[in-house]
Amino acid sequence: MQESLSEDFQSWQSLLAQNAVRGTILLCENEPFLLEFYQNSKLQQLNVIDSGALQTPHVGAQVMVDKFLGQEFDGLIFDARNSFDTNLFAALTGTLTAGGVLILRLPAMLATHLDALIKDSDRSDDILNTIECQNLSSCLKRFIRFANGHSTTALISSQHYRFQSFSTVADTSFQSAIEAQRSLINDICRVAKGHAKRPLVITANRGRGKSAALGLAAAKLMDSSPVKIIVTAPMLANLHSFYKHLGFPVNAKRKIEFTNGSILEFLPVDKILDEKPQAGLLMIDEAAAIPVQQLHQLTSQYNRIVFATTSHGYEGNGKGFEIRFKEKLLSKMPQTRFARLTNPMRWSNKDELEKICFETFLLDCELATVTDEENPSDYQFQLLSKQELSADENRLQQVFSLLVNAHYQTRPADLEQILDNNDLSVTVLLQKDQVLAVALVSQEGDLAPEVCQQLYDGQKRLKGHLLPQSIITNKGLGMIGEQSFYRVMRIAVHPHKQAQGLGSRLLAELHSMAKARQIDFLGASFAAESHVVRFWLKNQFNVIRFGGAKDSSSGAYSCEVLLALSPRSQDYFQNLIERFRESFFYKLQKELKDLDAPTIIDLIRFQINTAPTDNRHGQSTISPLERQELAAFATGSRGFASVDWSLTKLFISALFPGPSAIELESSERNFLVDMLIKQRDYQSIAAQYQYTGKKQILTALRNLTRKLLGPENSTIAS
Repeated sequence: MQESLSEDFQSWQSLLAQNAVRGTILLCENEPFLLEFYQNSKLQQLNVIDSGALQTPHVGAQVMVDKFLGQEFDGLIFDARNSFDTNLFAALTGTLTAGGVLILRLPAMLATHLDALIKDSDRSDDILNTIECQNLSSCLKRFIRFANGHSTTALISSQHYRFQSFSTVADTSFQSAIEAQRSLINDICRVAKGHAKRPLVITANRGRGKSAALGLAAAKLMDSSPVKIIVTAPMLANLHSFYKHLGFPVNAKRKIEFTNGSILEFLPVDKILDEKPQAGLLMIDEAAAIPVQQLHQLTSQYNRIVFATTSHGYEGNGKGFEIRFKEKLLSKMPQTRFARLTNPMRWSNKDELEKICFETFLLDCELATVTDEENPSDYQFQLLSKQELSADENRLQQVFSLLVNAHYQTRPADLEQILDNNDLSVTVLLQKDQVLAVALVSQEGDLAPEVCQQLYDGQKRLKGHLLPQSIITNKGLGMIGEQSFYRVMRIAVHPHKQAQGLGSRLLAELHSMAKARQIDFLGASFAAESHVVRFWLKNQFNVIRFGGAKDSSSGAYSCEVLLALSPRSQDYFQNLIERFRESFFYKLQKELKDLDAPTIIDLIRFQINTAPTDNRHGQSTISPLERQELAAFATGSRGFASVDWSLTKLFISALFPGPSAIELESSERNFLVDMLIKQRDYQSIAAQYQYTGKKQILTALRNLTRKLLGPENSTIAS
């Protein structure tokens, strides 16, 4: 068997090379073949990945994913016998070049299934449906299912093997890809030499040559005239293709000086933001893997930028980049230009591995078209089981496309969680079999007392259980972990159905379901963007904590909200609410000093509206004497220090609607939040609001005080 296997493999591999496509081998228990492959492989760059090795505490899987972005390999051996890291596998498949071979080592438990597939390919669906291994990743099962039957997929077991022959087909897509890349190189050069503030955003699937185009364009620009180019990416290793086409190894000096005076320098994003170096052009590769907040900071810092990113989820947030970042970029720089590479350069257009991966990980799932009917009585709330989602590909795609569209960091592993994690529930709002809204809900808590104590003492960390662990470690309520939690991990509404109350309706249904199941708390943790915080407050959830630092991925503070559902949860809940209220104003001057003003105003309004009437912080009545002193400040006969607290109370009272309410502009509200609530220094206030200094700031403050007091008090100080 081994001799004929070797011959057939060589013929099959030659066909891959002739067609410039990549091959996949599903391998189970055939060490002799693997050993021969190691020894005799003609592949120049062979990479061996043991997915199980990533479970060590020193090497994180996402670090490995980031490391391989932008690299290229002729051969890959991915060992999935003990575990299958979905994100890493999805990323690595995009690094394989034309004619290359991916060998996926399968667990021994699949040997009988693989033998059956080899001997009876006509019954493949029946055979694959019998895979019931509890510890086997659903995404691995999906990959086997979608890969099986393709002519570029081979199956090898200990006793049998199957290679499918295929004929060489002429492919003209390479010429189109080359022409598109040439055009893109000219577009990149135009950013450096044309009008300023016209950035270029390049999107492409893996293997389309975007990084190569960056390298070739950089070489062309620096050869034509002296220019300084700064290039950045999540990691230097992501720039293999860039440096290769520039003509330098990736381990070259980070700063390369050319004889004509041109300079190319690699700098990490955080260093660029800190040091603000001058550059004629900034190139950002794998931009979707960089927090949007940092990308926005870079656009404020540089007038000539090229962004390049993968558009389908290997980096985990291509869709979010396209939807969120592009929209804000256009509002700031309306003349932003966009380019897209469609035909692959790393392999032929006939390649099947890319199609298999897109089907497996739903990387190309698109939002379904929904009808415009708006009859709330047609809406149905439904809890979808793992079995239903696995069996109904259309329903699974509807759910996942909503999540990808709405959330910045959806990754292939999220699909695996949906299909495999028994503590994760998928709930949807349907209308005539169309998914209009979806929520992922994680069941947490119900921890043993000894586990709660270990968490409290800092001796233990659990996978999952985010809300109870956060409360125990940050609020000291150790035994709260014994209670049960539903945490809404993600919630998304179809974009054509937003602003119609569907998200709130889905939350109300979750509330009812949780109460019926005697869950103690319903909550969530998310990046604190103002519109998201407002959504949770509108649904009467209380903020109980902000993270002390901005999240590296979203560039925003994390925010935790909670709602008590059972009698036994009330004491804990009231404790958390009161402690947040008591500390909120203090934290705004320190760890939450960068929290945006609209969110602060929304929280002040919510806290006062929901506080007991005898404990409404900051809303006490302004006395006649205080009004007189404020009027005196407005005319310049009192100093700010003598009225700062009175003015703060007056401002807070103006945030609430009423017959005598004073309407402020958003810029005026933001200014007063910074001056009165955050108590920022005069220098930073002047820089942000473009005042010349303290005198001009106080003039603006006096004018706003006069406005808040209203016309009837304009002469009180005279």
